[in-house]
Amino acid sequence: MLNKTLLWESAVPEIIGFTEVQKFRSPWVIAAAVLMSLVAWWGFIQQIIFGIHFGSHPAPDYVMFILVAIFGIGLPLFILTFRMHTILGPDFILIKMTLLGKHLIPLSGIKKCYSRQYRPILEYGGWGIRWSPSKGVAYNVTGNQGVQLEMINGRKILIGSREAEQLSQMINSLLK
Repeated sequence: MLNKTLLWESAVPEIIGFTEVQKFRSPWVIAAAVLMSLVAWWGFIQQIIFGIHFGSHPAPDYVMFILVAIFGIGLPLFILTFRMHTILGPDFILIKMTLLGKHLIPLSGIKKCYSRQYRPILEYGGWGIRWSPSKGVAYNVTGNQGVQLEMINGRKILIGSREAEQLSQMINSLLK
């Protein structure tokens, strides 16, 4: 039986069969974050430092402080430090995403597993933890390769992976 306390603390490295750490590498995600950060800092410096109102309907100064904290500092830090850990143990798959939580998938609930190419934006609306009525849940950070899980209860789960073929082979070997 799986000891969930030890698993959540990641204190048992000997039970791990596969592990992968991914971070945001998409130029579009990074470019969007940089652009939002620059606009926030430009507006902040213009309005707070130089006293020139930013835009035709300027926000109050306290809003500029909030915007620069969120988009000028928080968003870039989140993008730089975000990680998705995929861990395969003898009877589970654990997905941990920085600040977004953890998801434990028992292997006993998997009916079918295979690697596949997917279209993150068209199928799931982007990267992160995403949901589509027809495709199910996706945990993805970068790229377009993943492991598709079809669960016994009918749910579908996609795990994005740069090593999708290897991960699906390892899961299938544990399912037998």
